[in-house]
Amino acid sequence: MPDEVGFASKPELARRMLERALYNGMPAGCVTGDAVYGGNRSLRLWPEQREQPFRPRRAMQ
Repeated sequence: MPDEVGFASKPELARRMLERALYNGMPAGCVTGDAVYGGNRSLRLWPEQREQPFRPRRAMQ
């Protein structure tokens, strides 16, 4: 792996991919995610800040 590629968690990678897709005009009425992504606060807040509906699944407690 090249040195310029740093570590990113799965939720961070997901946010980056979503950001690129939406920036490039991919239509999305709603973004969904499983419990791994739904449990990540920053990933949950990111679509909200963009006024993009987000329906994460939360882990059972």
